[in-house]
Amino acid sequence: MAMQVAGYVRRYPRAADTCIGIARWWLPPGSQADPAVVLRALEALVRDGVLQARRLPSGECLYSAAGPGHDSEPRNED
Repeated sequence: MAMQVAGYVRRYPRAADTCIGIARWWLPPGSQADPAVVLRALEALVRDGVLQARRLPSGECLYSAAGPGHDSEPRNED
């Protein structure tokens, strides 16, 4: 799943969304990904420097591509 999200960010580098939005819109149709699994993948991608997370006033995190100088490939396939 991390590879799919990383691939989406490479194709759409200005994309940003919440965990639920990523599960619904960034993953292949019909994947019906468990939000908890998606969240673990997103957290791994943030740790790996592929994504950045920004806390919104609602408490949700908005995920987007990390800034320049970060790796664009995840280190694992969580």
